[in-house]
Amino acid sequence: MPNVVVLTNDLQYGIMDAKKERWNCVLKSQTKLADFYNKMRSLNVPIIHLQQVNDPNSPTLKKLYGDNIPMLKGSPDTKIIAEFFDEKDILVEKSKPSGFYNSSLDKVLEELEVKTLIITGFQTQICVQTTAADAFFRGYKVVVPSDAVISTEEKDTDRALEWLNDYFALIMTSEEIYEHLLKNDDFAPKTTFKDI
Repeated sequence: MPNVVVLTNDLQYGIMDAKKERWNCVLKSQTKLADFYNKMRSLNVPIIHLQQVNDPNSPTLKKLYGDNIPMLKGSPDTKIIAEFFDEKDILVEKSKPSGFYNSSLDKVLEELEVKTLIITGFQTQICVQTTAADAFFRGYKVVVPSDAVISTEEKDTDRALEWLNDYFALIMTSEEIYEHLLKNDDFAPKTTFKDI
């Protein structure tokens, strides 16, 4: 199914290890997320994991962490959580919340001839929302599964989903997305917008 891909955001050991409440919210959603990714793989929808890899020369990170900057290239804490990863999945490194900023994501999507991105992962109001906005600005259709995006605070997910829905994204459940893709190879563009 070349028209559609799934993006994951920041489902990495290092990001979850930073705060206990992050692991708690991921563990609550683990079965749902893993099931959704497996269903997408069964439809031959590529999974692209946006993998946070920090710049060891970043002045901001040096100020925060000194010589102990986490999630440097090749370190174990950059790995995608095993339950969400398959060896056929694609990894794209990023260094900022948006998966498009200074990354190879656009090139990878162009090579796959993708038109629509299904954006999932952590945290809804930061990495999911900024990646979704950048996708829309680049002309992609954006679908966000309401039950496959997570934040440490539920209100942050609710607020981000409301903004995404009002602005440009199709908001559906993961099951609705799967059922749709069983019969279709893409999604129709969103035609109702608020305040554009």
